[in-house]
Amino acid sequence: MLTGIVLFVVARDAFAYCRTTTCDPRVDECQRNDEGCVKTGPAIRWRSLPIPYRFDSVGTEMLEEASAREAIRRAFDTWSNTMCGERRTSLRFKELPDAMGRKKMGSSGGSVPWLIYFRDDGWTHDKNEEDGDESLALTNQLFGKTYGYIDYADIEINTADFKFAVDESEDGVDLEAVITHEVGHYIGLAHSNIEGSVMAPRYHPERRSADFNESHALSEDDERAVCALFPPRAEANEATYPEGSCSASGTKTHGPATDPFLAIGAAIVMVVRRRLARSG
Repeated sequence: MLTGIVLFVVARDAFAYCRTTTCDPRVDECQRNDEGCVKTGPAIRWRSLPIPYRFDSVGTEMLEEASAREAIRRAFDTWSNTMCGERRTSLRFKELPDAMGRKKMGSSGGSVPWLIYFRDDGWTHDKNEEDGDESLALTNQLFGKTYGYIDYADIEINTADFKFAVDESEDGVDLEAVITHEVGHYIGLAHSNIEGSVMAPRYHPERRSADFNESHALSEDDERAVCALFPPRAEANEATYPEGSCSASGTKTHGPATDPFLAIGAAIVMVVRRRLARSG
């Protein structure tokens, strides 16, 4: 039995964006601040930059795949191209070669990390806890309970139950808007109650009908969030955000032993799932 686990309290931010912490409100007694953000436990975080992602080589038959991939890449770029005043955020992503996920449908983690899955054949995850709706997409993460370092992450897209669109001329759910939301989770943000935030817990198709580009643009609060998590390089701690792969030592518990991005530095690993539901 492990003892001596310490939970830290996350200081309240001056802004309304929320960070995901190691305290899971579904099973833990978590305190919240005035904005509704969980403030118990350390905020989850990545060990180093660039942050990896890659596509499941199975792909999809529900979308023109090359266009879908470009929409997803743009969603990642939306966050990493954010300007923090006159300088760009230090957040960077690295697309790795495709891999076969070998992840059982409905499970929280697979044998290969950092994958983006199109779930054409079915969606066996639990329905959204709040309203019973199927989710448009889901971000899964495993991280250490003590320090919150992320050791595994993936994104699943519910192409089995929803028709997605990759440009303004198509009918369907805006894929880029959905993945922009999921990338926010991927980097460590929780849902936001701020109107217009891409981190709002529900997808709002009226934003797309009003302005296609606006539907996946970051709000001012989203921009503040990414600038706080990943400040411009001159203001960032180089030891915290080194270029290249993770160099921390630890026991590897996911993926092949040669995966350079994966190292666990905490004794307890927990899983969190964040999903985007459609607007009723």
